[in-house]
Amino acid sequence: MDNGVRYLIHRIGTPRLQVRRGGIAPAGEWWNNDGGWYDRHSADIFPSDAPDTLNLPIDGEWVAVFVEISAGFVS
Repeated sequence: MDNGVRYLIHRIGTPRLQVRRGGIAPAGEWWNNDGGWYDRHSADIFPSDAPDTLNLPIDGEWVAVFVEISAGFVS
């Protein structure tokens, strides 16, 4: 059963969030398989088993994110 957990890869030593006028926004460097380290909006999303089956890039750390799973979704 899918619990809605997915992962992003964050670059250690960079912030995850920043305070901007109007609120808090994503920050730092996040992994994209097509080009390496980019902003959060370009980050690839990895499946729930990624930490057990994939290798991290140098300086990377897994960050759990939660996605809403519809009742009809089958993994």
